[in-house]
Amino acid sequence: MPNKLWPIKYLKSSNVTSLINMSNSDLQPTAAGDDVWTENANLIKQLYISERNSLKKVKEILESQHGFPPFPLSTYEIKLRDKLGLRKKLKKADWPAVYQRVRDRGDKETGIYINGTRIPWKKAWKEIRRSGYRSAGDSQLSQLPAGVVVRTPSPTTDAEPLLSPKNSPSKLPSPPESAEPQVAYANMTLRKPLPEAFTPRT
Repeated sequence: MPNKLWPIKYLKSSNVTSLINMSNSDLQPTAAGDDVWTENANLIKQLYISERNSLKKVKEILESQHGFPPFPLSTYEIKLRDKLGLRKKLKKADWPAVYQRVRDRGDKETGIYINGTRIPWKKAWKEIRRSGYRSAGDSQLSQLPAGVVVRTPSPTTDAEPLLSPKNSPSKLPSPPESAEPQVAYANMTLRKPLPEAFTPRT
């Protein structure tokens, strides 16, 4: 005859404690396994940063495909940010330090990168303005958040022009003039020069 499952209220306190401890040991890694985050740092970075998966999706993949412990989503958020330094966006308080670095580079083209991903200047400038960046002023240079790089000069492979905060995002550089020769004639603009033998009437 199978053992009868008694309601918890009928069990001794010592047995209840044992059940709770067993449950916790099943869900949480041992002290030696607390490095599960650093041991899987490359995989987590690939899923979260390179493949741009949401935190919820990363949790699902790690637990279903890689035998990761079933941590709550809030634990993922804390561990990825504080232990692994992985983030896709900055807090409001982080942007003044970024602004200081960009400002000190003057008119030089500057790229802002978070874990290797470049932040479009329009988006970065919007966040800088929201952060109350003027409070940074000429105060002591603040430390950049983990994973953030402000780089000058920027790689030539960047798709969009990178600016300094002296320029408004609305004043992006105008595209270069076409190298194709143009000749103005009357009220028209011809894309190719006129033949030498053709002489317009006066």
